[in-house]
Amino acid sequence: MGDRRQVHIRQEGPESTALVLYTHWGGSELEEVIATAVADLRSAGRLDDKLYATRFIVDQMFKDCRDSVRGGGIGVGIEMETEYDDIFITWPADEWSAVPEVRTGSTVWGSVVAV
Repeated sequence: MGDRRQVHIRQEGPESTALVLYTHWGGSELEEVIATAVADLRSAGRLDDKLYATRFIVDQMFKDCRDSVRGGGIGVGIEMETEYDDIFITWPADEWSAVPEVRTGSTVWGSVVAV
C-alpha cells in the first residue's frame, strides 16, 4: 500500500492551522530526514526562523520526488491515514526568535532540537 507518513508544521502555535506534508513512500525513514533537517537548521542558525526553516524542511522531505507527479503532497489542515505516527513541528505563537517543538505523538524530540 505504501510507506505513508505526515509532517504537520505550525508556525503560530499549537492551535494554528497546520501545513501538512504527506509522503507516500519513505515514511519509515522520515524521522531521520526531519532530525537531520532540524540539526542542519540549528547549525546554520536558521531553526528559529519559521519561514526559512519551513522551506528547508519541505525541500529535504521531498528531494527524492521533486520532479515527479507522484510520491507526496502538501495540504493545509488535512488528515490522511498513514502507517506511522505523524510528526509535529510547532513554533510558538507571536515569537520570531524561538525554536520549534518537534514531536511524534506525545514524545518530544528534545535531544534533536538541542543538537
